[in-house]
Amino acid sequence: MWACLVDLGALAKWIEGLVGVDRFGEERGVGLRLELTVQQGTRRVPVTCEVTAWSEPRLLALEGRERGVLLFHRAVLRAHEEGTLVRFEIEQNEPGILAELLTRRHGLLGEPVEPPIAKVYERCIESFRKHVEAQTAAAYR
Repeated sequence: MWACLVDLGALAKWIEGLVGVDRFGEERGVGLRLELTVQQGTRRVPVTCEVTAWSEPRLLALEGRERGVLLFHRAVLRAHEEGTLVRFEIEQNEPGILAELLTRRHGLLGEPVEPPIAKVYERCIESFRKHVEAQTAAAYR
């Protein structure tokens, strides 16, 4: 599963809208920087990612920047009796997030609002699952 996660040539198979990847810096591991181009509707958006943690084959963390938004991505892989479990963690930090929290319609403890990007990540994770299944003999769950 680790090989599927770090295969830069196959990223477009599971990252929605990815149309270009350029690599800079380290070949692999911490310090590797990626310049991604993502198609969002009619626009092509540049996204810069840098690997901040790499512990093969169990941990990969990236810090990304897209139009002033800071994104933290983390994939944690753990051995399990039936195979490998993978957990994806994503955090989005936008400028002015505190102001948004304080002015939220329902208050700080009101109904949580799911950001639109959450649906994109869900589709990417489902595509990753399908990509892993295509590379292995056993189904991924």
